[in-house]
Amino acid sequence: MLASRGFADPRRHTQSDHNLDPAITQYLRACENSDPAPKRQQAIPAATVRRLAHHYAASADPAAQTAANLVTVAFFFLLRVGEYTPAPPNTPKKTVPLRLQDVKFWQGVEVIPATATHQQRLAATAVTISLANQKNGKRGDTLHHTRTGDPHFCPVIALANAIRPIAAAPPHTPIGTTYGANGQPIRVTAAQIRGLIRHGAALDDLESKGFHPSRIGSHSLRAGGAVALKLAGCDDTMIRKLGRWSSDTFLIYIRDQIANLTTGVATAMSHMLTYHNVG
Repeated sequence: MLASRGFADPRRHTQSDHNLDPAITQYLRACENSDPAPKRQQAIPAATVRRLAHHYAASADPAAQTAANLVTVAFFFLLRVGEYTPAPPNTPKKTVPLRLQDVKFWQGVEVIPATATHQQRLAATAVTISLANQKNGKRGDTLHHTRTGDPHFCPVIALANAIRPIAAAPPHTPIGTTYGANGQPIRVTAAQIRGLIRHGAALDDLESKGFHPSRIGSHSLRAGGAVALKLAGCDDTMIRKLGRWSSDTFLIYIRDQIANLTTGVATAMSHMLTYHNVG
């Protein structure tokens, strides 16, 4: 704060030195070491996301239906919650949530026009989304998915259903908007997404499978998508690209949580191999 206002930085004995004073560095390191390990949100299984999508497909609550569709979309596209829900009031945010104009449906190699019917969008073979701006400042990222073949768990069908209430709305209308009985627009919030995911975790009794309810939230979808890709055999480069990570931070969800990845490793290590040392 002082340095930003033009005053001398009290953390540096010599202002031209780029490093902090050793005593300050040692103190900060001691504070860091005394902090508890971070409790990251746990990756939610694909089966739980599918269960949610199927469970709420016939809900009488339009907001619940839209939220369930968004959960599916977020899982497949590895979205951050701010990329499809509004920011809290009075919160500065560079992320632009997905809008109607950011979604493009395909039939083979042909783009389905914006005037298409709901049935035409449901029958699309693929869908593309474009992210105008993101948390990391990257603009215009484009992500693409084809149909899964599962009517209850497919990014194409989920997006077609998500935009159905707003298909005739202005292009800048945010995805995740629906309408109540009085005709007033309703936006699905991050809190509703978190509640829905935790409900799904309870339905699937994830706690008995080693999950902690307090560590399940909206980010569990992004993490779950990354884990699903890894278990499906995708390499780290592809996962990083689809999740728009600029580093290997996504690996924390994969290395720390998933028992499947180490199945058979102990058996392989136990083989009595002999070798000689040449060093």
